[in-house]
Amino acid sequence: MICLVALPAMAVDIPENPPSIMQIEWQRHAREAWNPNSKIDFRVAPATRLAQKTRRTRQVMGYLPYWTFKNITIHPDILSVLAYFGVSCNSDGSLNNPHHWGPDNQDFQSLLNTCHKNGVRVVLTVTNFKSSSISAILNSKTSKTALINNLVKMVTEAGGDGVNVDFEGVSKTVKANLVTFMTDLKQAMDAAIPNAHVSLATPAIDWSGAFDYDQLAMAIDALFIMGYDYHWSGGEPGPVSPLSGGGIWGKYGLKWTIDDYFKYAGRENREKIILGLPLYGEDWACVSAAIPGKKVANTKADPVIWTAMQIESGNNGGWSWDSSSQTTYYTYNDKDIHQVWGDNLKSMGLKLDLVNEKDLGGFGFWALGYGDDPALWDEIRKSAFEPVVNDDEGRVPDQADVAEIHSEPVPDNGGHINGCNSSGNDGNASGYPVLFMVVVLGMYLIRRRGWHQQ
Repeated sequence: MICLVALPAMAVDIPENPPSIMQIEWQRHAREAWNPNSKIDFRVAPATRLAQKTRRTRQVMGYLPYWTFKNITIHPDILSVLAYFGVSCNSDGSLNNPHHWGPDNQDFQSLLNTCHKNGVRVVLTVTNFKSSSISAILNSKTSKTALINNLVKMVTEAGGDGVNVDFEGVSKTVKANLVTFMTDLKQAMDAAIPNAHVSLATPAIDWSGAFDYDQLAMAIDALFIMGYDYHWSGGEPGPVSPLSGGGIWGKYGLKWTIDDYFKYAGRENREKIILGLPLYGEDWACVSAAIPGKKVANTKADPVIWTAMQIESGNNGGWSWDSSSQTTYYTYNDKDIHQVWGDNLKSMGLKLDLVNEKDLGGFGFWALGYGDDPALWDEIRKSAFEPVVNDDEGRVPDQADVAEIHSEPVPDNGGHINGCNSSGNDGNASGYPVLFMVVVLGMYLIRRRGWHQQ
């Protein structure tokens, strides 16, 4: 996959294939020791949907890197697809260490069962970040078939629901072969797993023209746009995921990217488009606080996760607003002046709104574990669900699309619930129905308090 570096108004040199944050982090963690038997302590967040029936209007897909699997919070009442990241593949179609993924890993199986109980599909992400290796697979019928068979076997044995493909550095010479591979992979997964999910991570900008968006969209379930790395860690400082282009940053931004996908994938395939958004920012050491900035020579930016950014920004004078990109940043000083470009709730909210405005298939996130922030997930929930129309308005909800009744903390409104007066009346003849609902919800919550904590 070829990721985007935003163009400032002035001319700059752009690497042909700048690595994505996903590739950079995969390669960094691959050099670290990993203990498959370490204690896994993932938590399941209490359900936060409104105390009424709701209908999902957007898919919510999140990558779960194996290195964040410990000590994270999962939101299975909001997620629809969890992509475990993952396993790498070789030129001959063989697979490497799948980390937690497998039928015998109790921690993974506990996560899988929790997700399945909440209707979340769990898929395995397969990675390859070497152009020559990708070409070798896609150009060889033997290697391609071996990879598909190995993925089907690994997914089915663990009880998974499909596969997400993250190939980065795809050559234009294998453009048609990539479509064939994804088509064959989808058919094989569907034959092995009912309602299998097959998706492909795709670039914010296809610099080399290697991705046949419309053919891919028709062949598989989703294109996951990596809507980040518009400024990458090895380049100059700037918005990681600009909502808008123009001005000092050049034309590229999420709006440009979506329009580009509409042009080449077709608006009719918009439900297949998942807009991936970053739960991280980048921290550059800069020669000054000027915007656009210039990094200190021979340095690279360090990634900062969402949770840390919200704390650090508050400790350093708060967020600043960049009107050109409609994103946020903050600065601080150590021995150098630092610019940290990322998102807060305001800028992330605009991106969630964009998905709904463009009527895309849903939202995606890199990565789960980077943003265990209840306020963030509340915004995601509100963007991905809508209340079901009342039956007394003459519409019967489709139960396949209606979420289970959940509760969330009652607002402080003088001890009243949902605006009812002290007798429970709010258009009701009696307060008893409200009292009954409170008792039922209380019993439900007592049962839910036993959510899995390892």
